[in-house]
Order: sequence, then structure tokens, then C-alpha cells
Amino acid sequence: MPIYRYTGRNKNGKLIEGKQEASGENEAVRALQGGGILVTKISELSDVTSRASAVQKTLNKKRHRRIKKEDLLFFVQEMGELIDAGVTIVRALDLISEQIRSERLFKVLEEIKRDVRAGKTLKDVFARYPKDFPHVWASLMDAGETSSNLPGVLNQIAVHLEASINLKKKITSAMVYPSVLIAAAIGAVLVFMLMIIPIFSKLFESFNAKLPPLTLAIMAMSNFLRLYIVYFFITGAAVVYFFRRWAASARGTEIIDRLLLRMPVVGPFVSDSIVARISINLATLL
Repeated sequence: MPIYRYTGRNKNGKLIEGKQEASGENEAVRALQGGGILVTKISELSDVTSRASAVQKTLNKKRHRRIKKEDLLFFVQEMGELIDAGVTIVRALDLISEQIRSERLFKVLEEIKRDVRAGKTLKDVFARYPKDFPHVWASLMDAGETSSNLPGVLNQIAVHLEASINLKKKITSAMVYPSVLIAAAIGAVLVFMLMIIPIFSKLFESFNAKLPPLTLAIMAMSNFLRLYIVYFFITGAAVVYFFRRWAASARGTEIIDRLLLRMPVVGPFVSDSIVARISINLATLL
């Protein structure tokens, strides 16, 4: 669809410039006049080159590639406010994509705009991106469109996301101290085993005396680590890689979930979190 550059004046007589997307020049003028702008000059831009240039400039301003929860929160908050103010869905997506910092979310919003212009519903559009948006969003968008209460649904999603982000921050801050302690302990043990013990080993060998079994065991562990520490890290990395792949499978996920739910402290917490999530989604849908 062509893009038109225009010059005009608003209701207060202020001179303004901008761009308007429309199927023709007359439609662009009507759309601008409907928004209270008196058009004094309008000219068509090259649709492909102008859009490609705008997309490239926007991508160059992005800060990160993947989609964070904070990006989704910003998206639903802005989308809800703009639609509630009477802005069309396509125009709202245009305004939001200019401010999004995620490269991936920007590209997804560009595709969503094309689908919405083609007449697809938000339910169908969001269902196409299960890896980028939560699965329940498609049903929530369908409920919002059906009940003509899309801003209310978006606000409910924002409340849910904000609570989830705050909970994650609390858990992360609570885990910082024990994580630092564990990392420091592991580092201290490695330094002791790899650097300190070898010095004492040479000293003990010079004594030519019989050493206690515990001392001999520690010295043997130190020698083992010094010889095979590279293989140890390679093996550890391989174990973590294959464990993550197994945990992502259906069988692995089921086993891990069962173990989590049966753990003394973690189990009730996970169970309550699931119930809370189901209740929030159900309340929003109703």
C-alpha cells in the first residue's frame, strides 16, 4: 500500500508534516481530514523503498534480539491504551513498533500488521506465533474481539504480566546471595585443589614420611583434577546440554514436573503458581 508524505495544519493552525498510508491520494486526504488536519500538500513516496528504509532504520535502533517479558508488557499496555483511545489496530501497531526495543518483536509486529490488513482476526494472527506469545493470548484476543472489549482484555494481560515480572524479580534477588556464596565456595575449592595442594604435596614428599589416609586422598584428588579438569568441564557441558534437550521433551518435562510437585518446599509453591495462573486466565476469559 502506498505511503504519502503530507504537509498541513491542525485545528489550532499549527503547521505539521508526516506520512499517511492509504490505497490512494484521495483516501489519504480523507483520512487526514477525518483526523482534523487540513492538507496543503501531499505526494506519494515509493512504497517499497520508503518502507524498507524505515524498517532498516528502526531495526538499527533496537537494543536486543529476543523478546523479553518487559517487551510484551510494554506492547499490551500501549496497545490497550491506544485502542481504548479510538486508534485503529493497524495504526496502534505502527506506533508501538517504532518504540519496541526487541528486533524479534518488531519483525513479528510487521507481519501482524500485514495479516490484520488482509482481514485476519487477532486470534488467527497471534496463534501463528506460539513461540513469541503465550498460547492463551489467541483465545484472549478472540474473547476481546467477540465482546468488543479488547482494551479490557489487554489491560488484564498487562496486569498478569506485571505480576509475573515482579515475582521473577523477587525470586532473582532472593537467589543472588546464595548463588554468590556457592560460586565463591566452588572457586575457593578449585584454587585450593589446583594451586595450594600441589605446593604442600612437594613439601610432604621432601619429608619422606608416611602421611594420613585423608591427606593422601586429598592429594590424589588434586592430581586428578589437575590432569583431567579440561575433560571434566567438557563432560559437564555435554551433560548439561543433553539434560536440557531431554528436559524439553514431553517425557522429560513430565518426569521433572512430577519431581517438582513432590518436593517438600518447591512442590506447594509450584502448585499454587499453576492454580493462580489458571485462575487469572479464567477470570480474564470470563
